[in-house]
Amino acid sequence: MKPDRKPVERLAYTVKGALETGAFPNRNKLYDAINRGDVDSWKDGRSRMISAASLRRYVEDRVAEAA
Repeated sequence: MKPDRKPVERLAYTVKGALETGAFPNRNKLYDAINRGDVDSWKDGRSRMISAASLRRYVEDRVAEAA
């Protein structure tokens, strides 16, 4: 039997993966946030990677603004 494995927390997402989290309604809004510096990202070869921590921070900031 295999031992129980803990799920691995993602540290970064591709653009597609970041959109699947539900943090942004569409690709344009995500790129707008990247260009404003609201979300941390970097290029890895041809892929744009987005920090999971910055996605969380972005959502928390939007919730705080709405409160």
